[in-house]
Amino acid sequence: DKVTIGEKVIYGVNVTLPVGNYTKLVIKDTLPQGFEYIGAGAFYANGTKLVNGKDWTVNVNNYDITITINNVHSSSFANGVLSINLTARPTIFDPSNKLHFHNTRISVYLMF
Repeated sequence: DKVTIGEKVIYGVNVTLPVGNYTKLVIKDTLPQGFEYIGAGAFYANGTKLVNGKDWTVNVNNYDITITINNVHSSSFANGVLSINLTARPTIFDPSNKLHFHNTRISVYLMF
């Protein structure tokens, strides 16, 4: 779908973890050029929300978004799934501006 300046786009990242305890989970995402990060929300598949600034943090550097979740226990996740909803919006007018998040580069790192 085409989006215009000022419209918000919400997309999700779901992470399925192998059983275990981890000191840190890091998710890196790159927005398409011409979009800016607005905000995010994270929750376990059972509906429990994570508290930003306490359970997790978001760092934005231009188009690069880094989400860090500390002290991750896969047993806390229903079926080991963590969902993150990110919100972005276009900042550059381009009549053909389409949001191609399937081309977005997402990396996930687990630290033991």
